[in-house]
Amino acid sequence: MSQESRGGSSRPNGSTPVTDPMNIRNIAVVGAAGSGKTTLIAGLSATAEGTSVPLDPDRPGSTESAVTRVRFGNVTVNLIDTPGHPDFIGARRAGLRAADAVLFVVAAGRGLDLAAQQLWEDCVHDDLPRVVAVTHLDDPRADVDETIALCRRLFDDAVVSTHLPLLDDDGDAVAGLIGLADQKILDYSSGPRPVVVEPEAVHLEGIAEARESLVAAILSDSDDESLMDRYIDGDHIGSGVLIAELDAAVARAGLHPAVPVDGTTGVGLDILRDLIVDACPSPVERPMPTVTEPSGDASEPLACDPAGPVVAEVLTTTMEVPGVSLLRVYSGTLRPGETVIICGAGATPSVSCTEPDHDDDLVAGDIRPITGLVAATGDTVSTQSRPLRLEHPPPPEPQFPVALVTDQLDEDTLAAVLTRLTAIDPTMRWEHVDETGQLLLWCMGDRHAEVTLDRLRLQGIAVDTVPVEVALRATFGKPANGTGRVVRQTAGHDEFAWCRIEVEPLGEGEGVEFVSLVDDQAIPAGLVTAVEAGVRDRLAHGLAGGRPVVDVKITLLDGEGSSVGSTEFAAAGALAVEDAALTGEPTLLEPIDHVTVTVADGYARIVRSDLSQRRGRVVGTDTDEHDRAVIHAEVPTTELRNYAIELREMTAGSGWFRRRLIHHQPMPSPVDD
Repeated sequence: MSQESRGGSSRPNGSTPVTDPMNIRNIAVVGAAGSGKTTLIAGLSATAEGTSVPLDPDRPGSTESAVTRVRFGNVTVNLIDTPGHPDFIGARRAGLRAADAVLFVVAAGRGLDLAAQQLWEDCVHDDLPRVVAVTHLDDPRADVDETIALCRRLFDDAVVSTHLPLLDDDGDAVAGLIGLADQKILDYSSGPRPVVVEPEAVHLEGIAEARESLVAAILSDSDDESLMDRYIDGDHIGSGVLIAELDAAVARAGLHPAVPVDGTTGVGLDILRDLIVDACPSPVERPMPTVTEPSGDASEPLACDPAGPVVAEVLTTTMEVPGVSLLRVYSGTLRPGETVIICGAGATPSVSCTEPDHDDDLVAGDIRPITGLVAATGDTVSTQSRPLRLEHPPPPEPQFPVALVTDQLDEDTLAAVLTRLTAIDPTMRWEHVDETGQLLLWCMGDRHAEVTLDRLRLQGIAVDTVPVEVALRATFGKPANGTGRVVRQTAGHDEFAWCRIEVEPLGEGEGVEFVSLVDDQAIPAGLVTAVEAGVRDRLAHGLAGGRPVVDVKITLLDGEGSSVGSTEFAAAGALAVEDAALTGEPTLLEPIDHVTVTVADGYARIVRSDLSQRRGRVVGTDTDEHDRAVIHAEVPTTELRNYAIELREMTAGSGWFRRRLIHHQPMPSPVDD
């Protein structure tokens, strides 16, 4: 709805600095990869009054949330371009958390996959007001009516069409829109500032049914029940009233207007601008996140008040320490050069200081970059006089492992770099696996891993990847005896140490038990300890394939020695283990994970079948609150190396999973081989 057709903005005009949170709009721009989010933001920026400012220009919106600041009259709008690729769900959720409303971008003619539905559910989860922008109007397959109908069917029947497209004289391109509420034509033939044209009778006939649906939806959602009564009685409801009621419905997430837009030609951009300014809520009108004391104890609820205690959240930060941090301020006013307290999840609060690199204060509700902070993504920024901590849900768990090697750095230095990376991106973690000796970086998927490795290389750190090894173990399949003998000649005399042991398998998780049945005359007590050390060392270093041996009982049955010490008896113990392995049928044990897969119900059968092909055992299936299938299975870890990628491919991006190690079990011979 153009400025002219809406009767003018309800907000005051001007260009004063941001001091009033009522004049701020934080809008997350959400959509699947390739839907046209970035083009749309560029188009909106071109219509802004004054210069549009990318708040973090070094951060590509395809992988992290990037914020562009624009001004429409007296209103400052922070457009948060969130990544559409599912690997970057952490950045997208951070963008949604910082937003007070959503511009949901849908490409006409491309359909809506399950990944898009998941994006919508993320918005629903946060109860965010939504405006739908239908893009790619020039696509030969584009059908705006069908796209909006699909949104209603797959997203929410509260999605309502507010404007219909009008083609140019050649019928090739969208040159105008006709408003359903005010019944005015907006002609964009001359550019993004439309000319308002009165419709002809044929136009009014063509939109009659669609207008009826919009009016009914607006009045049904209205808090003023008398409007529906008047409408049923045949009274005329003016366009001004309809637009005001639609704005109110959008603000409370009761209706979600869908508008055809083209970020390049400018079609519909003025309508989006007015919806952002007039319908989308300010930070003052949105619920505040829960805040606690740094200890976790309850605290007074927040209000979006510049005079309140300073509480802000780090949306993202840089590799440099101290670096540039993008903050969403929820309460208070943060001033240049102010000393602050940084509270991270599970960490002791620390003192930091902002640099005086900006001229104006950061008020409650705003999003701005700050330099000088020593902070991690998700940290809370408050003041020494009133330290507080924001509560927020834990990040999604990464499930895609990458094994890293480098010739350039020692492992401690690389670990320090990775620790900083995980502070920037909490959807990533790293670990050193003692059993394999590998350093693993856990990511959300292959694209996430690629971006992370590129970031390391930009820091001048050359890393390579190698295949991930699964930490297998071994045990004995049956009891066996073994003998170890070490002989050394000194001055023509044989000096020896020998021992005889029995190895018995134990139950899973019982570890290694050592028992001695010999007396001090056979082997002195001090040397029995040496035998045990040799046995345990050999078991720890492994037999078949170097895999550590677990869950066995070692009984020292007999032994003796002549003029030898602990070194020889330790070697004898190790040899005895090797001898027992010849008849003890050593068996490899593989780790088994409990896997929980959440997927659209239509893919449940495919997922269960695939899990079975991975040697998994499905132990149950139920549904979640969104009627998605939740499949529980026990699957060998060796079968899950690339499951994060393969699950996404087989479920059209709708599936995700969690896993946890539950036990080890014998590996079948064909896999063993």
